[in-house]
Amino acid sequence: MAEGTPQQGPIVRLFEVRAKPGCAKKLIKKFAGTSAEVVKGEPGNQGYFFGHGIDLDEDYVVFASLWQDLDAIKARFGDAWQTSFLPPATKT
Repeated sequence: MAEGTPQQGPIVRLFEVRAKPGCAKKLIKKFAGTSAEVVKGEPGNQGYFFGHGIDLDEDYVVFASLWQDLDAIKARFGDAWQTSFLPPATKT
């Protein structure tokens, strides 16, 4: 395990991105049908939220999930737990 990696929870897993200009609202809406479904109901997941960052740039969006501990994150995302996971898009 890398030095500085937390051994105990809770842990916030954060995905942040700058959407294409004018596409942030559409991306946030898609989070509800894609990224939310990846974590909702998973053992050790204690919730999630998504929306605009507090930056004044309206194209900046975040998706955050709260996990019981690192083991719960690894159980859901496997060996690639440190890599961004982008689920396939669904029609909304």
